Amino acid sequence: MTLRALLVAVTVTGCSSQGSNGTAKMAALVTWKAAWSNPLRSSLIVAGGVVVLREDGAVPRSTGVDPVSGKVRWRADALVESPDEKTLYTVTSSEFEFVVNKIDPMSGQVTWSRRISRASGLEYAVVLNDLVLAIDRKHVRAVALADNATLWDQSLPIDDHAWVRQWGATALFQTPYTAVAVDTGASQWHQTGCCVAAPLTDTRALLQQEGVVLVIAQGGKTVRSIPGKVVAAGAGGAVLEDSVGLRVYFADSDQDVAIKLPGGPARGSVAFDHGFVYYTTVDGAVMEFDIRANTASEIRAATARSVPVADDILVPPVVSHDRVYVSDDGWHAFDRSQPRPR
Repeated sequence: MTLRALLVAVTVTGCSSQGSNGTAKMAALVTWKAAWSNPLRSSLIVAGGVVVLREDGAVPRSTGVDPVSGKVRWRADALVESPDEKTLYTVTSSEFEFVVNKIDPMSGQVTWSRRISRASGLEYAVVLNDLVLAIDRKHVRAVALADNATLWDQSLPIDDHAWVRQWGATALFQTPYTAVAVDTGASQWHQTGCCVAAPLTDTRALLQQEGVVLVIAQGGKTVRSIPGKVVAAGAGGAVLEDSVGLRVYFADSDQDVAIKLPGGPARGSVAFDHGFVYYTTVDGAVMEFDIRANTASEIRAATARSVPVADDILVPPVVSHDRVYVSDDGWHAFDRSQPRPR
């Protein structure tokens, strides 16, 4: 069955846009036009009003790109990070210290620099709020940026170089094997899970545990447990998978609904943002699915590939404000204000 035929058959449970017979209202696909493309094979983050393409090779590099035009603004010989989608920084290390540089998003210039002493065994460091978290496989040490003073040192099961995101006063660590939520303030609670820790709103985050997804509040309280696993988490909610199929959890209303995505999705290809699901189908098309309106839009048609989608290592689309960024032989930016099916 083709993707277009599948669109006629898709059904959604729990959405107000269903017809009286329970069948979803579907319409013709509209293929979007790319606003710009960049051939770099890299990871991508969006922060401080700039797109950063990050090449994590033998010589790490970052390229700052204007999100509207795709024009290169600056280049840096380091991996640029962002804990909060607002600020940019780099951290480099020597035997005795970490050097933290804050980066201006518009110019790529260093606006301030701090040197943090590196005790024996500390492997890497990240910046959150006004702290540097120096990390090894056994513990996390919080150091004040202002005066290099150690504020606390806590044992934590961080088992690999972690991707760290900021959630208010909480640091969410995610590695291939462990996920940990850690309060960086005075209360010093932490929770441990497996593989996924993700902020959804200012007051709700997800933590994957064995066979169950925990919705946690600031302070570490478990608000809800949902059977299944996290497929994708983003602003406002997440896509989950249980024994029956896919569900979408909305953090603001604390509700979840069952969905079926036309033509897919291929493993590892799903992203979520404010009631929209973005994914690659098993045929290689990139789709947007509006959960509340129950309509699908084809961002990019299926393309000939040397590696079947089912066997490929896919990068989920990156969604930020009015743009969707799709990875395929580089990065392609699409405007989210494109016409939708009616």
